[in-house]
Amino acid sequence: MPYKITLIGSGNMAWNLGHALHQHGQIIQQVISKTPESAYELAAKLKAKSTSLLSELDQTSDIILLCVKDEAIEQVASKINVNRQVVAHCSGSIPVEVLSKASFCYGVFYPLQTFTKNALKDFMDVPVCVEGCTKKTEEILFTLAYSISNQVHRISSIQRLHLHLAAVIANNFTNFLYVSAKEILDRHHLPFDLLKPLITETAKNVQQYDPSQMQTGPAKRHDEAVIQKHLELLANNPEWQQLYNLLSNLIQKQY
Repeated sequence: MPYKITLIGSGNMAWNLGHALHQHGQIIQQVISKTPESAYELAAKLKAKSTSLLSELDQTSDIILLCVKDEAIEQVASKINVNRQVVAHCSGSIPVEVLSKASFCYGVFYPLQTFTKNALKDFMDVPVCVEGCTKKTEEILFTLAYSISNQVHRISSIQRLHLHLAAVIANNFTNFLYVSAKEILDRHHLPFDLLKPLITETAKNVQQYDPSQMQTGPAKRHDEAVIQKHLELLANNPEWQQLYNLLSNLIQKQY
């Protein structure tokens, strides 16, 4: 039997999670967002009602998912006062306890993936991390998670924070390194496309092997001549030079 769900938020997480739940038979009956236009747009896609007012929260919902920015979770939760409805946030870094005053049944429903509105994800391979304040709450969130994903894990708040840290390093920091690499190429009239096969191969390798076994490059080889040439090329950008030096030193210590 499907759950009746209220989504609070209308950003990237709400769009992707809302569509996944809707496509797998769950009932999104309400979207709440402080931006009425955004709430209406998402609700229309999910055949749900919309509002910009938390005071109009549908009290018949089984589950209320807070798909809002981390800094807004506690504030939004403080304005929710339900009894046995499950209230869960979707953050990687916020402890479960911030929801303790919102409901007797609170938890975390954290999909570990990067999301954009324009590229909806197939959730079946997206890990969903679940935590609940009670066994019953956890069972409900597990059931919901398994309705959209084949990878569901019970992860505590402290484990989730470490997981989020690892995800930031693996995804956000790596993408910023792509930004830096592209700027170097742009300055010398070289297309970023030249790097794409290398990026793809690196991503493929870590799907099959331990990343520590796949490290290559001048730092691992302790090739000081090449490292020095690269540092000289970065002389006009001391921040990049510092970053290159830091990462090279860490790799050399590791290997």
